[in-house]
Amino acid sequence: MSLRLRRTARSLLVRDAVTRRRGDAPKLHSIVFSFVLLFIACSKITDPTAQPYVKQFTVTGTTPGQQPAFIVTSGPPGRINISGTVPTPTACYTLDPDVALRGFTIQLTLYARPKDPNNPACEKILASITYQGVLGDFTPGAYEVLVSHESGSGPVVDFTKNVDVL
Repeated sequence: MSLRLRRTARSLLVRDAVTRRRGDAPKLHSIVFSFVLLFIACSKITDPTAQPYVKQFTVTGTTPGQQPAFIVTSGPPGRINISGTVPTPTACYTLDPDVALRGFTIQLTLYARPKDPNNPACEKILASITYQGVLGDFTPGAYEVLVSHESGSGPVVDFTKNVDVL
């Protein structure tokens, strides 16, 4: 009799533990589901260095002198073509574009950054970095394009151009 009570008590404990685990299963599922949702939400946060409107951007070379310039034209549907020159202290610079869209205003800022400031080949000869690129994913309409060239060594050069996006 004592053995039978022990087995019954043991089976009740096992059954109770299994029932509790099953009761915890929805909690576990909701915790896992919460982590999955958090992961998905965080993966949608964009990298601050990523530029969704910059479809193509290339530094095409250098030219002597310090003449800033900017040209913008309509491109394929939803896109505009850009090109220009950014004055820099030497030819050993690269450009990093940053694009912001506010309504029908496109703000393009080009940051000139030294590639290798300790390179002896980077003489202190004033130069301008030339570039070209394609900006896109814009809805059709008339846009104002505000451009800032920032080289860190001189005044910020600003341009304002109007362009129709097809």
